[in-house]
Amino acid sequence: NAYMALGSFRDPLAGRKQTNALAFRCLWADIDAGKKDSTYANVSEALAGVIQFRRATGFVPSIVVSSGMGLHAYWQLSHDVDIPTWKTLAATFHKVCTEYKLDIDSTRAEDCASILRLPGTVHVKSGNIVGVLYDAPVQYNPDDFLRLMQDKVGSVAAKPIPMSAPVQVSNPAFDAEMGPMQGQYARYVLCKTKKQQGFPTVVRTETVAYPVKGIL
Repeated sequence: NAYMALGSFRDPLAGRKQTNALAFRCLWADIDAGKKDSTYANVSEALAGVIQFRRATGFVPSIVVSSGMGLHAYWQLSHDVDIPTWKTLAATFHKVCTEYKLDIDSTRAEDCASILRLPGTVHVKSGNIVGVLYDAPVQYNPDDFLRLMQDKVGSVAAKPIPMSAPVQVSNPAFDAEMGPMQGQYARYVLCKTKKQQGFPTVVRTETVAYPVKGIL
């Protein structure tokens, strides 16, 4: 298990505390799957939820990470913002996620001291490797993004897509990049591990493909 802070902090000796936070350059969504209180039974359903959120709001995520038993999605800002500005952005984004039925961890949504899993590391409980499913050169000007989000708050949310419904492709360049799978899936290697002499050791690997058509 390895985690990363999501912003910068003033005093390294003061620790990762909200009162010590300095600046941030993204908003994030911690999306659980397979838990009793989760909307999503698995990562594929969680990804379908992210796709529906994008289709309903127009807010394309910059990065989507398979966290081992869920997803971490990031919306990158074009430059650093101070804590009061970030808190306004995060609170508004949290409201948009709620209205548009994206089931996120509410304890993380507005917590600038949050940590999330680092891609390339092991989710020890499941044995899964944390991996980047998707990334795109998408950034949001903080002022413009806030106005766009404020326009969404209070509007009628779209009905969720049934998880079995096909998701339509919308970006030929992304299709070409994905090669023979034609943009239908994000591919990465899932490694199952077990502890040997106290350390996680890979015992089995397989290629996993999650449907991501329609994120862009």
